Amino acid sequence: MPKGGAGKKGVRRPDFIVSPTAPSKLPFGGYEKAYLIGDIKMSGQQLYTQYIADGADPGQGLAIVNFAAQHSQTRVALFLTIYPGNRSDLAKFKTSIFRRALKKGVLIFVISAR
Repeated sequence: MPKGGAGKKGVRRPDFIVSPTAPSKLPFGGYEKAYLIGDIKMSGQQLYTQYIADGADPGQGLAIVNFAAQHSQTRVALFLTIYPGNRSDLAKFKTSIFRRALKKGVLIFVISAR
C-alpha cells in the first residue's frame, strides 16, 4: 500500500494527480509541484449529491481545491464526468465550487464527455 495515508479512513484522495513527483511525497516539501489534480464521477449530478447537497460531505471537493492551491504549478483542478446528469444540479455544483476555488486562486474545469 502506498505511503501517505492511502486507505486510511477519513483521508481524502483525488481520483488523479498528474505530477513528476510521487503523490505520496507531494505534501511533504522538497519536490516538484503537481501539474493537475482532479476527480472523476459518472455524472454531474453525482458531483452535486456528493459535495453540495444537504447531508453531503464537501470535504473531497475542498481537499482538491486546497491541493491545487498549495501543491500545483498550474493551480487548476479538473472535475470530469461521463454524463452531465441533471443540469440544474451540475450548475449548483459549479457555482459552489467556483466560488470556493476563486477565494484560493484556483481555476476549476468541469468537463462532461457527453
